[in-house]
Order: sequence, then C-alpha cells, then structure tokens
Amino acid sequence: SGTRGARMKILPYIDLLRVLRLPTIRALEDLIIDGIYADLLRGRLDQKLQQFEVEYAAGRDLAPGRLNNILGALQDW
Repeated sequence: SGTRGARMKILPYIDLLRVLRLPTIRALEDLIIDGIYADLLRGRLDQKLQQFEVEYAAGRDLAPGRLNNILGALQDW
C-alpha cells in the first residue's frame, strides 16, 4: 500500500557497514537476520539494491522482560 512505503526507512548497506563497523555484507545481513528473529526488527533485505528497508525497529526503551532476550541474541551473535 502507499502508506506502507511512506513509513519505511531505507538504510543503505554502505552506511550500516560503516556505522556498525562490520567487515562484510554477509556479517551485516547475518546481524539484521538475527535482529529479525529476535523480533527487534521487521523489514526487507534488498540484496540487489544493497539496502535494508525497515518496517519496524524496537525502541531503545525495553518492555519488561525483553532485556534477557536481547542480551541472548547479542551473545549468540
């Protein structure tokens, strides 16, 4: 729908690699996929255009009980 596109945020891989200090696109995509599985992110990896289309990202304020899930996902990564 038209409103969906208006709410999405496009994050180019090149910017994410620099900000997150990741060595490869593979490492970046793995991190994003882990974030999706941990329900911290929702969106679409666009490998052709080398960008992540964010539909949802968990806020920095955590809901009660979420900290352990996030820490576990980061430790697994």
